[in-house]
Amino acid sequence: MDYTKVCEALLKRIAGQGGKVLTNARVTKLTPTSQWLGGRDDGGGLRGGFLVNCAGLHCDRVSELAGEKRAVRIVPFRGEYYKLKPARSIS
Repeated sequence: MDYTKVCEALLKRIAGQGGKVLTNARVTKLTPTSQWLGGRDDGGGLRGGFLVNCAGLHCDRVSELAGEKRAVRIVPFRGEYYKLKPARSIS
């Protein structure tokens, strides 16, 4: 699957319905109301009918900003990585 093409297709569909996709927007506050979520990033206010949370390891924090209670918490940790000997690698 070509993830870049999937994202481009989704972006085109969202824009075709009047939506807007923002990337690299730091959200510091979300205010839930009956019709929209208002947020604030470094460049000004954000407003929308719904929020798609794609914050990766920070998605639990972003959902908490939106007023959701966290039943679980994402705890990133440092993994251990090893380099396989060429004789053991699958290639």
